[in-house]
Amino acid sequence: MVPDERQINTIIEYMEGIPIPTSSYPPRIFDDVTYTKWAAEEILIYILAHHEWTVMKSVENFKKKMKRYLNRAMNRNYGYEIAPIFEIAIRTAEDISDILYAMS
Repeated sequence: MVPDERQINTIIEYMEGIPIPTSSYPPRIFDDVTYTKWAAEEILIYILAHHEWTVMKSVENFKKKMKRYLNRAMNRNYGYEIAPIFEIAIRTAEDISDILYAMS
């Protein structure tokens, strides 16, 4: 298996480890799990859309993109409402980066 395939499979396993949120979750936990699941899926899509990059480069670029979005949101009136989405996306990308770095 090529390294990219192994890394992509690792990300898929990470995604499968995220629970499916239910209505019984407290609202804050429900949001955290939902945003984490969304971010992991978006990272995988980002990787597949940029096949000319390494998996790690895609994850790092996704993280930078989310940081830019967070900064823009914070500079506008609606920043505090949507900031958690981008903060969780950054944290998810950092988790995935840590896992991929540990693999190498």
